[in-house]
Amino acid sequence: MPKLKVVSNNKVRANRENAKKSTGPRTISGKEKVSGNALSHGLTAEKHVIIGESIEEFNTFKDSMFNVYEPFGAYEEEIFIKLVELLWRLN
Repeated sequence: MPKLKVVSNNKVRANRENAKKSTGPRTISGKEKVSGNALSHGLTAEKHVIIGESIEEFNTFKDSMFNVYEPFGAYEEEIFIKLVELLWRLN
């Protein structure tokens, strides 16, 4: 049976105080700023346009794809949006 280590109250208190300092950003702007920290590629990104990409280029791409595929109705538009997102990420 392994022997349990006894941790002093001072150590527990110090650990709790340190944890309060290292919990990450709390403001919306801070969370947005660090949201792409671990990004190595955009294939699983939650956002269509990631840091370093242009929203104008994405919109131009989307518009040109819309002219090619011409989705009709809500169902086709939903599929079209997914297609555009995937093709953008692959490029």
